Amino acid sequence: MRYCAELTKMYRTYINNPEDSRPVMPSSNAAHESAIESCRKGNTGAGIPVPEKVLGANKFTLPRRQAG
Repeated sequence: MRYCAELTKMYRTYINNPEDSRPVMPSSNAAHESAIESCRKGNTGAGIPVPEKVLGANKFTLPRRQAG
């Protein structure tokens, strides 16, 4: 879940933070938000691929996955 949390933090910092009055992307994407919620609930299989794809498509270096 740590990797999921790191992806979420990157997504919220650089792509979209619903609490930011001036987000980089003006509206949240339902699929992105659903994936982030999956991460929060521990469903990493559903939560990881979406932020990985979004961050990768925006040329961000993804955090390293930790073993174990």
